[in-house]
Amino acid sequence: MSIDDKAIVQAIRERTEVGFRLLMQKYMQPIYWHIRRLVVSHDDAQDATQEVFIRVLRSFNQLKDEQSFKGWLFRIATNEALRLIESRKQNQVSIEAECSEVNSIITDSYVDYSDLEAVNLQNAIKTLPSKQQLAFNLRYYDDLNYDEIAEVIGSSPSSAKVNFHIAKDKMNRVMNTNFDLDNVNKRMPYSVPSADFFKQMEKNIWNEVKDDYLVGNAHMQVMQNESFNANKHDRKIKLQFIIKQAIAIAVCAALVFIVDISLPRKSNVVSLSDVDQAFNQLSTDDQTYLLNVYQDDVFIDE
Repeated sequence: MSIDDKAIVQAIRERTEVGFRLLMQKYMQPIYWHIRRLVVSHDDAQDATQEVFIRVLRSFNQLKDEQSFKGWLFRIATNEALRLIESRKQNQVSIEAECSEVNSIITDSYVDYSDLEAVNLQNAIKTLPSKQQLAFNLRYYDDLNYDEIAEVIGSSPSSAKVNFHIAKDKMNRVMNTNFDLDNVNKRMPYSVPSADFFKQMEKNIWNEVKDDYLVGNAHMQVMQNESFNANKHDRKIKLQFIIKQAIAIAVCAALVFIVDISLPRKSNVVSLSDVDQAFNQLSTDDQTYLLNVYQDDVFIDE
């Protein structure tokens, strides 16, 4: 089952060691062989591959969301291979200059020189100008699309496509003189020291970077604890403010109630003198009517 690049990126950001294992599972060998095709020497390819993954993990926060992870990874690998070639003067390969000084495979303990077709193809590839060489390798061996190749070699996708087709046409013409390109396919004359070589290299890389992540995670935990404590303090202050406000409101309400009940109130009871005054203002007929109707009421007799 193919491992999705987004799953690798997310895992590295959230669970570093899990993400590291997924990264190694998908890209350890492709990156090694990509570098090996450029530097040829197994020892150089091993050193460069380890440096690539250490650099990738230490600079992972520089990966932008819109970037192709595969293109970004292969660009770092390519730059590391070219830097190594430059420093060791084995070859003059760079993205800007053509590789023309050495056009044949160097002597190495892990090269099968008896496989003439594969050796001839690698020698032919090394005669290509650098961008054509990179475009051919990345498309033919690593199956990168033209957008990803463009990101690696620093060109446009259309330019990457042109470089690949020119390179492939040259390879066909060179190989068909004595060999069949289709017969060679992706076979290479290179080998590695042992079956557990990649597992050992994976272990070496993790041992190199794990302390960075342990320290980083510990620092992150401290930061999170400090943030939690700061938030807790802020919440405490806010709660105290709310309680004080509630107490103030309650006190104000109590004072209003106390003042209200302590104030003298105007009585609503009607006095007899008021009744008499109102009765005297009535006409004689109205007075007679009221006396007849309410003559049995208690207040009349009072």
